[in-house]
Amino acid sequence: MKIKSLFQKIPGFRSRKPLKMIIATAAYLFILSAVVAGVVDTSPPQNDNVAIAELSDQEQDIETTSVEMTSEKAEDEAAEQDAHEKAEQDAKKAEEESEQKAKEKAEAEKAAEEKRNAEAASALKAKAGAEANKTEKLENRIREIASEVWGDALIRVDYSDQGIQTRANIYFKLSDNFTKSMMISSAYLEILEVLEKTDSIQELDSISFGAQAEFIDQYGNDGMSSVLGLHFPKETRDKINFESIDYNNLPNLAEGVFIHPSF
Repeated sequence: MKIKSLFQKIPGFRSRKPLKMIIATAAYLFILSAVVAGVVDTSPPQNDNVAIAELSDQEQDIETTSVEMTSEKAEDEAAEQDAHEKAEQDAKKAEEESEQKAKEKAEAEKAAEEKRNAEAASALKAKAGAEANKTEKLENRIREIASEVWGDALIRVDYSDQGIQTRANIYFKLSDNFTKSMMISSAYLEILEVLEKTDSIQELDSISFGAQAEFIDQYGNDGMSSVLGLHFPKETRDKINFESIDYNNLPNLAEGVFIHPSF
């Protein structure tokens, strides 16, 4: 009943005539279609276009950020590679410098060692030369003293310097005299003179004297033979008082005394 009364209030349906009701229905449908068409717009709203544009911008930003991140990553990787290569180059350079310094140090040490060796050799040579020169001077000095005392009667002077001990051996001829005793006494006096003149030579550790004379053997042949031998070490010479000593006591002071039986 309510629905029936509702239709009776709608224009076109109040007369209950079919034709009017059809026309009214068609009119109402048209109006409804127009209203629906006005309310529901199929074209994209403006807000949707803005959202789409913003979404596109965000996608562009994301893509740009991604490109930038990729570029930064590539730059970081390149920088890291450069740093790694630089570190390797620095390490290699440091190693080469260390090797060069070690080489230079070794060369310097070798040169210093060679210099020290050369200086040592030069010093040894100079020392040997000085010692040889000193030895030569001492030998010449002793030879000069012996020549002053014996002159042509001097046979020879042997001088040796073995580093530990210096020794002089003087050989001379007995001077001709009236008797053998006088010949020996004369030899003692000459030996004492040489001892006194060589007393200042502190480097002379020992000095020996050998006197020779001409003898005729049992076969009637003449020749030189040793008749006297006296040896004086430095300790003995240092004790001699040359101002008051009796030259005839020299055999008592000497070591290794030899006197020919015929004398």
